[in-house]
Amino acid sequence: MQKGRILEARGLRKSYTEISEELRIPRSTIVSFFHRFQERGSEENLPHTDCPRKTSASFDHDVIRTAQVDANITNAALRDITNATASISTIRRRLHEDHIRKWKAVEHALLMEKHAAKCLK
Repeated sequence: MQKGRILEARGLRKSYTEISEELRIPRSTIVSFFHRFQERGSEENLPHTDCPRKTSASFDHDVIRTAQVDANITNAALRDITNATASISTIRRRLHEDHIRKWKAVEHALLMEKHAAKCLK
């Protein structure tokens, strides 16, 4: 929608600065968009060249399920258990996509009954 507004304002012979102030977009963004529009003749973005995923949906599901079963397992051990050819960082990203974070558990002092009773009071 903003692209159309930029082109319309430019067609009305407004300056880049006037368009920038009107649409509250940085002037450099408007200049670069208009130059791209002139080069390509279209306001559409170029298609993305994303790399295909190296892991399948079933593999991702297995990694996530295994991580949820044993929360104390490391990412390297998780890779070994699932017989993955993927790197540890790939496994970390798959877990991150499902909002699972792995970190080293820190031991904490156990409360005695009298301490727990004090906390409750």
